[in-house]
Amino acid sequence: VMLNIASFLNNGMEQYYVFQNDFNRKYIEVLDLYVYNYARSSIKNYPLSTAISMLKSIVSVALLAGTNAISKLENEAAAGHITEEVKLSEIGTVLEGVTRGQSTALLLVMIVLPVVLMVLSYVLYKKHYKLDEPEYDRICAELSARREGREA
Repeated sequence: VMLNIASFLNNGMEQYYVFQNDFNRKYIEVLDLYVYNYARSSIKNYPLSTAISMLKSIVSVALLAGTNAISKLENEAAAGHITEEVKLSEIGTVLEGVTRGQSTALLLVMIVLPVVLMVLSYVLYKKHYKLDEPEYDRICAELSARREGREA
C-alpha cells in the first residue's frame, strides 16, 4: 500500500500517449501527458515542465511520509505493543495539537511558497537563461562543429 501511495500521481502516461490522436487529444490528457506535450511544444517550456514534474515528486514523497507514520501506528497496534485506544488517542493528540495558526501556515507553505518560487524561477529564467530559437540553432551548430572536429 505504501509504495502504491507514492506512485498515486503516476498514471501510465504511455498508454495515453499511444492512443492519443487529434480527435481525443483534449479528452485523454492526463498530468504526465500534458507536461510531456507542453515541453515538446517549444524549447522555452522545458523549465516549467521540469518544475511541474518535480512538484509532483515532492507531493508523492509527502504522501509516502504520511502513510509511513500511519503504518507505524497500525503495526504497533497489530503487534500488541499499543492498544487500539492508545493508537486512536495518539492520532487524536497529534490532530488536537495542530493549532489554527499552524494549519494556516501549512496552507501558506503548500500554496503560496511554491507559487512564489515558480514566479521567481520564471523571472530568473527570463533574465539569465534566454533560450529562443536563434540561440537554440546557434548551440546546435556549435555542437555539430565540435562533433565534426572530433571525428576528423
